[in-house]
Amino acid sequence: MALEGDVKEFGLADVIQLVASSQKTGVLFVDRAEEQVSISFKDGEITGAICRKGGKQDQFHEYLFRAKKLDQDTVRKVLQIQSDTGLSVDEILIKEYLMTREEVEIAITTKIQEVIDDVFTWRDAHYRFDSDAGLYAHSRARVAVSAEPLLMEAMRRKDEWPMITRTIPTDETVLEKAGDKPLPGEVEPDAFKLFQLIEGRHKVAELVEMSGLGRFRTYSAAHVLVQLGALKKVEAPRPASRVQKEAAKYPEFKLGAEIIYGAGAALVLAAAMALALWQAPRAGPGGMNAVQGYRRAAAMEEVRQRLEIYKYRNGFFPNSLGLVAKPVETAGMEYRRGEDSLDYSLEAVK
Repeated sequence: MALEGDVKEFGLADVIQLVASSQKTGVLFVDRAEEQVSISFKDGEITGAICRKGGKQDQFHEYLFRAKKLDQDTVRKVLQIQSDTGLSVDEILIKEYLMTREEVEIAITTKIQEVIDDVFTWRDAHYRFDSDAGLYAHSRARVAVSAEPLLMEAMRRKDEWPMITRTIPTDETVLEKAGDKPLPGEVEPDAFKLFQLIEGRHKVAELVEMSGLGRFRTYSAAHVLVQLGALKKVEAPRPASRVQKEAAKYPEFKLGAEIIYGAGAALVLAAAMALALWQAPRAGPGGMNAVQGYRRAAAMEEVRQRLEIYKYRNGFFPNSLGLVAKPVETAGMEYRRGEDSLDYSLEAVK
């Protein structure tokens, strides 16, 4: 089966659906820069997925350690047995009663979902299907997962990703607790787990490793906690301006340079405010102008999206907007949850 191209031209979801519906056996390779993802199929069902970064493959025992399924001593024991016997990691885990077969199969399935979630965020990549390739040839634990539920979950997460990355832009984003106040009672389990792990300041990349939740779930939990006001982003110090750098070279002129710089910034800000006021439509008596009305509508739409996501994850709408947004974000909004918790009303109030 000749199948090769770029994800920009033919989406990855369409490629996986095509392989699954054709009931093909082989490996789908997806490459970008120094990363490669390999997804194996047998008769159209997904049987495994691995990720390589910088030429290094993510090993199953490393994944189990990150996911808090194995501790460091157990990993050493498993690798020693593997070195002595040549058995696969999953077979050792089952034979040594370190994990049940069901637990191993669940871990493999979860790892497959995480790999697919990650590759679905790639915007520029090349794919190639090889019907002669295979993965985990010596594995004792065999899984065969229908592509459809994995794809549906990956697409749902892909839809949420832009909203999440507006709050948590990169792995380098630094987070810390916003204070000593406790979490709300209805916070989701992933967010609760992540909150308990945080001591001091952490980059999101560190939290991904610490939590064992995988990249998407860690980002999602961090997003929820920031929106609740439980975590806050630590802003990196801004680089000094050219004027400030030059002033630092000549201390005797530093005060004068800062006065000039500050006065210039104030003039620019005043001019921008005057222009905005001149361009904005005048409000009617006691009413909002067009700009304010647009901002209110956009804010309410954002809150509605968060409410729908909350219901999707928990099966019901929250009892207050505080579980999905900060008070400053919901000012001027009146929220009522229905008696069965399955509907709600959200209205603007003056």
